Amino acid sequence: MIKLFSPLFIIMCIGSAGSALSDAGESRDGSTFALAPSVFDLDSDESLANGHADPVDVASVSLPTIHRTSRQLRDEQERLARRAARSQSSLDKISLEFVSHEADANVDDETTDHGITHVSQVTDAGCWKPLDTLVLFGGLEGSKQPQDFGVNANFGSRWAANWGFPLLAEYGLGAQIGTSINQTDNAVQVFERVGETAHRTQSFSTVGLFQRYDRWRWGLGYDFLYESYYDSFFLGQWRGRGGYAVTDADEFGIWFTVSQHHDSGLFLNSIPVTLTPLSQGSAYWQHQWSAGPRTMAWCGVSEGHAQANLALGDLKKTGPQFVFGAEVDVPLNRYFAIYGQANFVSPADSGTVDSYLGVAYYPSGHAFPTMRNPFTPFLALANSTMFSTNISR
Repeated sequence: MIKLFSPLFIIMCIGSAGSALSDAGESRDGSTFALAPSVFDLDSDESLANGHADPVDVASVSLPTIHRTSRQLRDEQERLARRAARSQSSLDKISLEFVSHEADANVDDETTDHGITHVSQVTDAGCWKPLDTLVLFGGLEGSKQPQDFGVNANFGSRWAANWGFPLLAEYGLGAQIGTSINQTDNAVQVFERVGETAHRTQSFSTVGLFQRYDRWRWGLGYDFLYESYYDSFFLGQWRGRGGYAVTDADEFGIWFTVSQHHDSGLFLNSIPVTLTPLSQGSAYWQHQWSAGPRTMAWCGVSEGHAQANLALGDLKKTGPQFVFGAEVDVPLNRYFAIYGQANFVSPADSGTVDSYLGVAYYPSGHAFPTMRNPFTPFLALANSTMFSTNISR
């Protein structure tokens, strides 16, 4: 009896175990899973990192191991989600800055393969802000002209502010106003030796209109000069410029000055003299370099000038003379640029030798020429380079 009962008892135990395993294979939602001879080793950090798992025997997998691995997976998922959120936030910030920068440009542009922007049409004057078109300048100034009586030259500092604003934005029509102070000393001792002044103060101012529309540009203004030298003088001239951008990088045109107002005074309080702006005109080529700098070069003709010389006496007035010069505009960063001009009326001994160079500051952060607002002043602020002064007595 005992022998018969023992095999029967063993069979019943096996049947009960099989039923329990079958029940354990069903999930709460009715789905089932199968137990394989081997499963993945979920407890291996190295396996998770490599994106695959090593097969191990099912006996090595325990419920605490599975729970711990599940927590690791959830933690990793949350960490990746946080990183993705931070990355999206950074992308959104960059996108907003880019949109803001595009709005500041305030123009429809065409960009060449060199990244040069050509202002083709103004679209919205509402984005214009006063600081967008303000330019401040500080630098060095050197000048020699017929008014220096053939025995003097001047060197010192220049401080200037130039500002533009829209009038008819949809047509690219704007206005500009600017002023400057040149404070210089004699570069030669002759004036001091004969008892004349050793210093000169000049204030150049410009008011004008300009238009940038499609590839055409033009500007017309009036230049004022108040000068305290061996006497006080007040002079005036008309100045204009017109050009056409044949490419996104190259502009050709002309600029000119027309004498309008002269003034008289005394040298050494005894010698009557008259100062008059020289009329002149030049053809220019302006080029926008792909790296950022802008350059302009010109040549032309000037009316004749006096050849007065305090020490040796006067020679007869010259005929029309050759003129040449250049302008450089080199951005250093978003706010500062190296800027300067030079202009020469031949011959050098009796004509003009004028130049200045310094740092221009753009409060708007648009120091690069291709980034500047279309209502940034088109005409350079008057200075000795574009306001040559003749003398007669």
